[in-house]
Amino acid sequence: MRDLSHFRPDYTIAGASGPDAPRCDDAHRVVRNAVAVARILPVSIANYAAAEDAVVRVENQHEDDRVYTVRETAALAEMLGQVIAALAAAIDDEGRPVGPGGARIIAEAGEPPDVDRVFALDGDGRVLFVPGRPSLSGIRERLAEVRDLLAGAAARGDAVALVE
Repeated sequence: MRDLSHFRPDYTIAGASGPDAPRCDDAHRVVRNAVAVARILPVSIANYAAAEDAVVRVENQHEDDRVYTVRETAALAEMLGQVIAALAAAIDDEGRPVGPGGARIIAEAGEPPDVDRVFALDGDGRVLFVPGRPSLSGIRERLAEVRDLLAGAAARGDAVALVE
């Protein structure tokens, strides 16, 4: 995926408007970072591929056409749930890598710096996102919120739109 550090749309139900329309602020940033995490931690390859394809497709649409289909919305919600579980299994309560997922984090954090790098370790061995990404703790706090919006929309048969 390309660098879109200044592209930070919210998500809402497609076709919804007004003050009562559900809106999840800065949700696309959460999803893009979750896709990056899913590339490293053990999640379903099918869900990762479907989520990445959906993100790339909407990012390449004209601004007024940026809408996830119901199927894409469901795939994104499923992938976010798997990322939540994978992060919980790979990082202990003190923020240190554990288990097979933790080993993947350590390996990825040790790679040479590049635009696709996700994880770093601080001096105490705690897991962080590399500079240029939002905070890992901030993303972890938002994953369930975004997942719930997407899962609810998919369950109702609603598409989800990106709005700025």
